[in-house]
Amino acid sequence: MLLKAKWLPALLLSLAVSVVLFSLPFLPALLSDGNYFGLKRKTDVGELALPATDKQTLSLVFLGYLQCGTVCPKQLLNLKVLDERLKNAPVRFIFISLDPERDTSTKLKQTMQALGERFVAVRPESFQAAQKLAMDLMDSAAIRPTSQSYEIDHSGFLYVVNPARQLELVYTSTALDLDRVEQDLRRLINRFDDRK
Repeated sequence: MLLKAKWLPALLLSLAVSVVLFSLPFLPALLSDGNYFGLKRKTDVGELALPATDKQTLSLVFLGYLQCGTVCPKQLLNLKVLDERLKNAPVRFIFISLDPERDTSTKLKQTMQALGERFVAVRPESFQAAQKLAMDLMDSAAIRPTSQSYEIDHSGFLYVVNPARQLELVYTSTALDLDRVEQDLRRLINRFDDRK
């Protein structure tokens, strides 16, 4: 009986962790205001250095780096699929490099061209400047040394910035329901079209 009592807290903790891990892909929908799949936000990002754009264009912003082997390829694929689904919509995709040391202008340009004409890269002058951009979005980035070089720990979130330079939505997972993301974006586009 005493042996079972010692294992009970570990079993309960393990069960709680399993529930949390299982719910991560569904977290945006659970925490959202119910009208959007993404987490609804209304924060000014005026200082965030985004390339100039048409006043009616939504920006999907992703902070990552080209040598990332986990989150970044999945999110870039999600953005590519959204680009194809929203061909005629006023949307652009902005990749902010968290690794300006290795993500050269040439590499970024080649990658963006391969993704499509609506993809734009921002290459900060240093990792510290990239961290500042992440903090402007209430995100973080940290270098983790490896035996070969280093990796960058980052969230992999997607941010939707409206034409008024305000953060509208945040997607906190790479396991996105792209149908619902597309629906969110079309609703936002319609809302801004109605204001013309």
